[in-house]
Amino acid sequence: MELPARTETGSQDGAAPRDGTAAHDGAAPHDGAARKDGAIGAAPLLTLDPRLGSGLSRQQRADAKRELIARTTLLRRGDSCEELFRTGLFGALVVQGALARRVCTDRGRSLEVLVKGDLLRPWQEDSGWVVGSEIHPLVDTRVAVIDRFAGDSLCKFPPVIEALLERAFRRIRGMATQAAFDSRAGMDQRVLFSMWHLADRCGERAAGGMVIPLPLTHRMIADLLGAQRTSVSAAISRLAAEGALSRTDGRGWMLHPESARVLPSRR
Repeated sequence: MELPARTETGSQDGAAPRDGTAAHDGAAPHDGAARKDGAIGAAPLLTLDPRLGSGLSRQQRADAKRELIARTTLLRRGDSCEELFRTGLFGALVVQGALARRVCTDRGRSLEVLVKGDLLRPWQEDSGWVVGSEIHPLVDTRVAVIDRFAGDSLCKFPPVIEALLERAFRRIRGMATQAAFDSRAGMDQRVLFSMWHLADRCGERAAGGMVIPLPLTHRMIADLLGAQRTSVSAAISRLAAEGALSRTDGRGWMLHPESARVLPSRR
């Protein structure tokens, strides 16, 4: 059974309206303060992601912090992400952590990993070929939910809209890069290319290499590559024997310096 998403701080004293709309009086509640709809964890969007305001003047940034308010939700493994599929939202922004988005068609399935800074609109991302899709947290993940009130206010700040569009196109570029990896290389290289591509987005440098702090299973990696799990497991076993990668104690992945020898050239 799916569990409801946990709010970031405090407890919810009032019930939110069933249609999901929130009262809005123009005031900027502090992070963790309850708004009139009873939502917990509201914060200025530019506080959650300061880079969105890089094109604003100092005065515009101050105005945007006052007017662009997002609700924050902390999702843990096993929590439902149903709220992110509600129509009427402007979108959702990953502030911290990572989500896995799995899409299924009649003949196959794929996986996309969404990390810090990624923008999603799940209710309109699936084509008519999709028979099922789901999103779930890979780790504790903080998401900023941008409702229609903040969406209306965005019109006053075109540089923020441009920054959000860039986040959407970044996802498209990432999926195109992943498709290119999958089209020409052998399985060992496909695994390494994909893991390093993910490390570029959310990796952490550590003694001995680069850590991907996500509990990706062999099945998840196979879905990320669009490959059979058995083929991916065999490739991972070979790469581990060569010292290219290994599991971490936290069930993430470590990419060792040896693995960089087969990486394609990058600009």
